[in-house]
Amino acid sequence: MLETIKQKIKHNEFFWRYGRNFEPTVAYRLNSVELSKEETAVVGQLKADGFAKTTVFDLFDDLSCYEELQQATENLESLRADDIIRAREEAVSPDPRVGKSFKLSLLGPKPVFEFAGPFARFAFQDRILRIANAYLGMYVKLKYFNVWLNFAVDHPPKSSQLWHRDRDDIHILKVFVYLSDVNDGAGPLTYARGTHRNGKLSISPESFMEGGVARSTDEQMNKVLPAERCERATGRKGTIVFADTRGYHKGGLARTEDRLLYTFMFTSPSAEIVNLMTRSSDDPEPYSKQMRWLLPD
Repeated sequence: MLETIKQKIKHNEFFWRYGRNFEPTVAYRLNSVELSKEETAVVGQLKADGFAKTTVFDLFDDLSCYEELQQATENLESLRADDIIRAREEAVSPDPRVGKSFKLSLLGPKPVFEFAGPFARFAFQDRILRIANAYLGMYVKLKYFNVWLNFAVDHPPKSSQLWHRDRDDIHILKVFVYLSDVNDGAGPLTYARGTHRNGKLSISPESFMEGGVARSTDEQMNKVLPAERCERATGRKGTIVFADTRGYHKGGLARTEDRLLYTFMFTSPSAEIVNLMTRSSDDPEPYSKQMRWLLPD
């Protein structure tokens, strides 16, 4: 009984905001800034649907960070050319013991966070942070970034290619920047609009456990998800997808062509997540409370 009460308190949004995240919540409310028209549209879509889509061309006036991101990714692909060949061979003939053989994380399993590097610079752009802070209603923390290369495969979906919900925080904002054109054959993120915590669509699909996570097949989801609520986030290179992954989603089931994207994740500062990145010893000390909340542990 006591454990049940503790879990209810832990997952109560009021306690999450004003207990565990009181200081970053109040600080944000005292210092929040006006959003641009495009930022306002993205935050509005996120609050209504848990999902929003824009492009670097619509969101930013200055594309220098995006150009740096592209160049850094090209350098990574060149540096890891042999690893990509081996990973592609493994993906085509997957070993059932390998969880996500369909995807290669080009920055490795635990990326090194460098404050002045192109990956951090893109995620820390003012317009990105204003959207993240406004959606969570507090100063957020960056918990993860990486570059994903999804290989075109013909095996049945598994792992994150199946419907699921992330469990790391009350609200989790993931951002996906397409570095290649992503059509239906390239495994776009697919999202059940309105199934995020504050959404208006409550569904309970049949599921099975895989790796400690409840997963659902398309057949199971189709029984409870209205077709008009299923959003396939296709887009040209330069598309940016924002998603609260506490809502039902899946992605990365590329069938006809590879998918290349840069992804990063924001949570509340109090989120209890295993450390997903390593901090560079050369990074400067945070110069403000907002920056201390934002930087990964």
